[in-house]
Amino acid sequence: MIASALQEFVTIVERGSVSQAARELGLPRPTLSRHLAALEDELGVTLLHRETRRLALTRAGEELYRRALKIVSEARELEVAVRQLDGVPRGILRVSLPVALGTRASEMIERYLADNPEVSVDVVSTSRHVDLVGEGIDVALRAGVVRDPSLMVRKLVPSDAQLFAAPSLLERVGAIETVDDLARLPCVLLYQSGWKPIDDYPKLDGGSVRVSGRIRANDVQLARGLTLSGVTAALLPTHFCEEDVRRGALVPVLPDVIGAAGAVSVVWPAQEHLDPKVRAFIDVAVAIFAGWSGGPPCD
Repeated sequence: MIASALQEFVTIVERGSVSQAARELGLPRPTLSRHLAALEDELGVTLLHRETRRLALTRAGEELYRRALKIVSEARELEVAVRQLDGVPRGILRVSLPVALGTRASEMIERYLADNPEVSVDVVSTSRHVDLVGEGIDVALRAGVVRDPSLMVRKLVPSDAQLFAAPSLLERVGAIETVDDLARLPCVLLYQSGWKPIDDYPKLDGGSVRVSGRIRANDVQLARGLTLSGVTAALLPTHFCEEDVRRGALVPVLPDVIGAAGAVSVVWPAQEHLDPKVRAFIDVAVAIFAGWSGGPPCD
């Protein structure tokens, strides 16, 4: 089918190599290479220059890619619209879940598979906010504020953040009573997007305060572990540290000054027709998080 050939061609261009495209499409690399050669033979043009380290589009390839993007997008929309006629979730769901969900992630996937026997699931567990469209992810869970206008958002539970430290660290650096005292407190530097660290923490009044530290990370589990050991302080989800605070392993630092209100949300790319398998996952996420009052307990 021409639609299938165009989908394969678009994937090759977007992934930058036949090998990576073959892995994403679930095809052997020689098979995808043959399909590409057959497409070029059928059209009577060369679409790609096979260079040593990368693929380069010819003028014909650029024109085909530009037009094929629209065709492939419409074909996907058509597929979703047809599937919606009976509303049965089918196919492969690619979902991104935060590492900090721990065993709660397995609970969510287990229920989803039980409720939707015609769907299989590819799970990407990462603390990074993935590019859903660019990386072919159908749906994801996000903590914090979602600012991407290309995404649809359904808030699940509140998830506030506070600055926490171990008593042993505060004994070493001295009491932290004002924002000026934070200059003595080593803190985890977070990543706002990509791999660019940010060196300030939010204030409850809407401003921010400068912090410093030798550790840069976006993994909540790692940040909590280092904070518990007294190596550093960190801005962490409040619900994530409730038990640590109860047993005295962590204490809030400047709780009336430093912090941010956020939420755990389920997000998916904005589109005219919502695939039933995505709708089913959203329903499962809403149902499970409804039982986690005060936020999802992470293991």
